[in-house]
Amino acid sequence: MLKTFLIILFLIFVSCSENIETPQKNSDVAPEILTLQGQLDTQTGKFFLQIKVSDYDSLTDVKTVSCKFFQPESSTVFGETNLNNDGTEADILPKDSLWAVVLPIEFSIKDSVFSPSDTTKIFYEGFYRFEFLAEDFSGKKTTFLDSISYTAGNPPVFTGNFLPDTIQFTPQNGVTVTAFYPNDSLFVLNDDSLLFQIKATLSDQQGLQNIKSVWLTVQTSSGNLVTLTLDDKGDVFKGDEIADDGTFTVKLLITKSSPTFNFPLVFYALDKNGLAAEPLLDTLSVINFFNPTPSSSPKTNFGGIFE
Repeated sequence: MLKTFLIILFLIFVSCSENIETPQKNSDVAPEILTLQGQLDTQTGKFFLQIKVSDYDSLTDVKTVSCKFFQPESSTVFGETNLNNDGTEADILPKDSLWAVVLPIEFSIKDSVFSPSDTTKIFYEGFYRFEFLAEDFSGKKTTFLDSISYTAGNPPVFTGNFLPDTIQFTPQNGVTVTAFYPNDSLFVLNDDSLLFQIKATLSDQQGLQNIKSVWLTVQTSSGNLVTLTLDDKGDVFKGDEIADDGTFTVKLLITKSSPTFNFPLVFYALDKNGLAAEPLLDTLSVINFFNPTPSSSPKTNFGGIFE
């Protein structure tokens, strides 16, 4: 009896199994590209792209995903590359729905700006355009067009500066040095040298943290050009009292050996996007009764800035 029951149960299972249909791949449906995410890394100049791809059959049915890329305001293909989905380079997880690639830095870098400390990259601004092509193993293809916008914003702006108009050395009580400031204030010291500050204040639409470097050049009486970096890190030894307040400072020493001369000063600033502030020009006048005439011959080795 039990044997007969088992035979009947087996026949029912076989009959049902024959009626179960195995899913067939739909070769008429192409892959679908859903979304694009991208970012320009302004530190390295690399452009990261990631797109999400789906397929009616399965993710493993997607064979390749490629991309043509165009620079802003250009109709010429800059380059073409395949995206990865194997967990290497820009791709994080293998065999998922996200395909990624890192584009060459030549694609986004327009130029470079040099400052006393390093080099800042300048990037093309506008809409970077991308044309994607996804293909499955049955040969079905789909295209997807999208763009990513980049703008560097506005450059930093000098809002003011502070330094003496004139420094004067006179033979009073031995040596007296007097610093005359724009607000008609004076600083008088009976000494043969003066340690003083030069300050520049800036603003930046993207925030003060976007300011990368600030410096000034001093043209000496002998024709040399000296470059000095201004600091906003709160280093009192360099003359800056408060960190990150937009006031950049340098502390300088001038002595009675400095010649009588009008020293031209030019202030410069650069932000992290490579945008430069409009230079700020000023002059520091030195009147020195101990050294009334500047040297007419340029020096290759000099001991001070104001020489």
